[in-house]
Amino acid sequence: MNQVLQTIQDFVASVGFIPTLIMLALLGLYIFWAESHTTRKDRNSVFDIFLFVFFITIIWGRFSYVLSNPAEYEGLIWSIVPYEKYVDGTYYFRLLPWKFFKIWDGGFLFISMYVSFNIIAFTLSTFLKKWRWRESIGVVTISASVMLGFALIATGMFSSNWNIVKQGGMVILIYLLYLLIHYILKLMYKNVQDTYERAIFIVHFSYFVIVNTFLLLSFLLSDITLVDRYNLYVLVAYCILSSLVFIYDMQRKNIVLDTVFRTPKLPKVGSVVRIKKEK
Repeated sequence: MNQVLQTIQDFVASVGFIPTLIMLALLGLYIFWAESHTTRKDRNSVFDIFLFVFFITIIWGRFSYVLSNPAEYEGLIWSIVPYEKYVDGTYYFRLLPWKFFKIWDGGFLFISMYVSFNIIAFTLSTFLKKWRWRESIGVVTISASVMLGFALIATGMFSSNWNIVKQGGMVILIYLLYLLIHYILKLMYKNVQDTYERAIFIVHFSYFVIVNTFLLLSFLLSDITLVDRYNLYVLVAYCILSSLVFIYDMQRKNIVLDTVFRTPKLPKVGSVVRIKKEK
C-alpha cells in the first residue's frame, strides 16, 4: 500500500503544479458544462461565466497566499524588469513585483479559491445572467468542490500531508455518491421530466449543504492560515444567503407563455369568391 502511495506521489510531483492546475481547470469546466443541463439553457452559454470566474479565482487565490506569507516578500527590492543577470546565470521572477506573479511555485490558498469561485459564480449567474439559483446551485457547487477535492489531494501529495489528502478524498467521495443518486433518479423519472427536475434541484441543494458543512467543520478545526479562516467565515455567510435564495426560488412558480397563431379563415373549395372593385 505504501509503495502504491509513493508511486502516486512521485507521479504527481513529476507532473508539476501548472499542468495540474490546467487539468483541474479542464475538469471543472467539463463538470460545469455537463451539469448545466439543469439550467434548461444552451450549455455553450456557460463557458464565459466559468472562464471569467476561474480567472478571478486564480487572482484571489494568489493574493490570499501573498497576504498569508508576507515573510517570503519582505526585504526584496523592486525591479523594472523581471530578471537578474549575474556571472553565474540569469534568474527570473525573484524580485518585486514580479515574484507576486510567480504562480508556478504553487503559492495558492485553495480554500480561498473555493470560496471566491462560489461567490463570484453565484453573483454572475443570479444577477448578471438572471438565471434562477435553483437551476445553478448544483452547477456551481459541484464543479467548485470537485476542483477543490482534487487540488487538496494533489497538494497533500506534493507536501506528503496525508490529512489533506483524506480531506480531498472525502470531497470526491461525496461527489461519487451524488453521481450514483443522480443516475438512480434518472432511471426512476425517465418519462416524468418535471418530477425529475424538482428531484434534482433538491439533490443539488442537499449536496450543497453536505459538502459545505464538511468543508467548514473539517477546515475550521484544522490548523489553517488566518486568511483562510476569514474566507471560511465568509463562506458561512454565503451559505446562509445562498440557502435563502434557493428556498425562495423553489417557491416561485414557473411562468409558461403559450403563443397562439391565428390564421385567417379560408373559403371553402368551390365557393364563389367576390372581389370588390376599387372606385
